[in-house]
Amino acid sequence: MSGLTQERVTQSTVRTSSRGESVREMLSRHGFPDAQFTHLWAGRGTQCCCEACGRTITGDDVEYELEYRQGTHRLTVVLHRDCWEEWRQV
Repeated sequence: MSGLTQERVTQSTVRTSSRGESVREMLSRHGFPDAQFTHLWAGRGTQCCCEACGRTITGDDVEYELEYRQGTHRLTVVLHRDCWEEWRQV
């Protein structure tokens, strides 16, 4: 993987009034405070945990994976469709 460090967040521990704000705070904690995602994928849920709300993303749900890169560090964030829509508004 040519020197990239990959990290996957399993569940957000920050509880705020907004799922979008929760994602922003999580990105900041992981060193990506003002980052814009570099890649976006969407598809059927794969039973992953949504980082914004903590619920499982089932095969009936749409799952969004956002990849952030900063230098050699890479972070993947997984969200439900509703959480993705709310995150986009923040």
